[in-house]
Amino acid sequence: MAKAQENTSQPSLLNTLKNVAEQGGYQTDEAIASTPIIVGTVINIFVGLLGIIFITLMVIAGYSWMTANGNEEKIKKAQGNIKSALIGLIIAVSAWTIWSFIFERLIMGQN
Repeated sequence: MAKAQENTSQPSLLNTLKNVAEQGGYQTDEAIASTPIIVGTVINIFVGLLGIIFITLMVIAGYSWMTANGNEEKIKKAQGNIKSALIGLIIAVSAWTIWSFIFERLIMGQN
């Protein structure tokens, strides 16, 4: 018991680092600057970029299809590009859904 009480009265390494960070002007609030929050933000940005890439690929494939002038080879290539973009979108949305579940339920502890 006495040893446990001694440890609470002495500053721990984590508290020391937190104090140094606060004095340096860094964010120390765990609700804002925790590793899961930062990783979640990076993943959300990445999925947003994948959405932009999907839209770009769809526009390019659609333009290619419209300008094919009846050429079956160009039409099939454009259709293949559209299918590939849709598969990529499905994979990206699935990955985001899995990450969202893991982040909210397991890491943040929300039910």
